[in-house]
Amino acid sequence: MKFVGPIAEVIGTADSKVDNRSPFFNQQKAFAEGIQALQWIVTPSASKPIVQGGVEAADFYLIKILTLAKNKSGEEQQNLRNYASGFKDVLAKLAEFCAANFKLGLDWNPKGGDLASYSAGGGGGGGGEAPADDGAGGPPPPPGPPPSAEELSGGTPAPAPKGDAPGMGAVFAQLNQGENVTKSLKKIDRKKLKAEQKDAPALVPKEKAGGGGGGGGRAKKAVEEKKPAKLELSKGTWFCEWYEDQEVEIPGVELKQSVYITKCKGCTIKIADKCKSIAVDGCQKTTIQFKSVVSTFEVFNSNRVVADVIDSCPSVAIDKSQGCQVHLSRDALKEPPQLITSNISECNVQCPGAKDEDDPIEIPVPEQYCTLIKPGTGKALWSLSTSPVTHGD
Repeated sequence: MKFVGPIAEVIGTADSKVDNRSPFFNQQKAFAEGIQALQWIVTPSASKPIVQGGVEAADFYLIKILTLAKNKSGEEQQNLRNYASGFKDVLAKLAEFCAANFKLGLDWNPKGGDLASYSAGGGGGGGGEAPADDGAGGPPPPPGPPPSAEELSGGTPAPAPKGDAPGMGAVFAQLNQGENVTKSLKKIDRKKLKAEQKDAPALVPKEKAGGGGGGGGRAKKAVEEKKPAKLELSKGTWFCEWYEDQEVEIPGVELKQSVYITKCKGCTIKIADKCKSIAVDGCQKTTIQFKSVVSTFEVFNSNRVVADVIDSCPSVAIDKSQGCQVHLSRDALKEPPQLITSNISECNVQCPGAKDEDDPIEIPVPEQYCTLIKPGTGKALWSLSTSPVTHGD
C-alpha cells in the first residue's frame, strides 16, 4: 500500500475536486474518469481493458471539450484542443504500454523480496530471491504531489519541485519504477514459478489459477463465454444478441412482436417497421434506429446507447445506464414521449432546431434532485415535493 498509496491519492483527489458548477467541469471530469486507468496496477486481470475503460470514460467529456472549442477562438480554443488531445494521447500510450509489457496484469513473485527493500537499478528481487540488505539504496522515491485544485480546474499548473515531472509526469515516473520492480520477473522460469505457486495458492493471481492444461483462468474463460452472434424470432420476440462492430437490420418486424437486444457492442441496429416494444440490455456503444413502438423503448445495464426515434415512441425508460442519448425527430415530437429514468448518469435528449438546417438542441436529463417536505392535503399529513437541482450564477 505504501507503493500504490500516492496513486490512490491522485485518483481520490481528482474525483473529490470535480465541481459541476465550475466552467472547467468537463476538464475535471475527464481527468477524474481517465485517471481511473491507473487501477490496472492493483487489479489481478488483463491490464489493457482496465486502461481502455478509463480512455472510453474520459472520451465522453473530451468530446464535449472539443465541441466547446468550436465556439472559441485564439489561445482559449487552442488550450481546449491541446488538453483534449494531450490527455487522450497519454491514456492511449498507457494502454499500449500495458498491452506490450503486462498483457495479463502484474505477475508478483510469491517468494520474492519485500517491495520496501527495492532500490531502482539495484537489481533487488531478481531471480525470485530476496535482495541482500547491504544498507545501500532504499525504497524508491515517492512521486510528486497529487494535482492541485487549480490544476484540476484547468487553471495554470503549479510549479513542480525541482527534478520532478509535473502533474501526470510524476505519476508515470512512478509507473516506470514499477516496471523496474517487475522487470526481473520476466526472467523467471514459468514452470518453476507454477510449481512454487501450488504451495502458496493464496498468492496466485486469478487468471493463473485453476489449472491443468496451461493457459486456463480468466482470460480463457472470457473467450469461452463469448457466444456467437444470433438474430432469431421466438414466441413473438426478436432476439438480437452478441453482435460486435456490425450494422444489423431486423427484417419483417410485425406490430404484435417485441424486440430484445442484448450484449451488442459498437453496432448500429435498424428496425424499419413498427413493433410492440424494444428492450436494450447490457449493450455498449450501440445505436438503435427504429420507426415507432406501440408501448415502450427501454434501456438498462448499458453504456453509451443512442436511441434514434424516426416516427413515434410513447415512452422511454432508462435504468442503470450511462452516457445514453435519445434523438427525437420532428414527427416524434408531435406527441413527445414520457421519459422515465433511474440510476443514470450523462444522459441527454436531442431535439431538432427551429429549422431543418439549424443545429440540434441537446438537453441533459437531470441527475440531481431536491426534495422538500410539505404539509399534506386531505388524509396525508405530510407530502414530498421533488424538483431537479438548478445551479444559479
